[in-house]
Amino acid sequence: LHGKIIAVGTTVEVKALVGSKTKVLDAGGKRVVPGFHDSHLHFLGGGQQLARVELKDCADETEFGKRLKAFDDNAPRDRWMLGGNWDHDRTFAGKLPTAATLDSYVPNRPVFLRRYDGHMALANSLAMKKAGITADTKDPPGGVIETLAGKRASRIRAQTSGNGYSNSDSPSCETTSFSRRQPRVMSCSRSWTNVGSSVRLSNSPAKTTDSKSGSTMN
Repeated sequence: LHGKIIAVGTTVEVKALVGSKTKVLDAGGKRVVPGFHDSHLHFLGGGQQLARVELKDCADETEFGKRLKAFDDNAPRDRWMLGGNWDHDRTFAGKLPTAATLDSYVPNRPVFLRRYDGHMALANSLAMKKAGITADTKDPPGGVIETLAGKRASRIRAQTSGNGYSNSDSPSCETTSFSRRQPRVMSCSRSWTNVGSSVRLSNSPAKTTDSKSGSTMN
């Protein structure tokens, strides 16, 4: 009644509450649950990741390479390979991957992949070439570009997830449209009827946006 559950029981018990103006919806024996409210969700960022390669749960390098190749085979040729969320402890037994690791699977497309915590990223040789990164390139503010045997290893460490990263992370209009649409589809499929998303607009304080009502709260 007015958005509240007033009774739970058997069909016979609930039917006793039905009046002349009651609207009855037959679920056909399926389970009925309240709509869920997710109070903190990175809605746009999560949507962007749905259009990118996902590596977080790769059990080993074989699976890691298989996913990279599959994404490379299906993505438009002019698009960077972004995303990642790789976990070297899980996939590489604690050993950090390098540009050579990515080059062995995707040599002809620029690749820029973040680690799952957002404080490190990995690029292949083509991505570093396009970014103009060489052995003489200075470290970016707040970050470190690691070297290996006198060469850039392509790992970029950053104090925060936004520092030291390339503009290659900027989404295209095509992926942005997907990123806004797909999370809504996923939310509905999981009975999420209301979502609060943390959003930061330029230099303003963090805000929370209610994706159902469209309202924004400080």
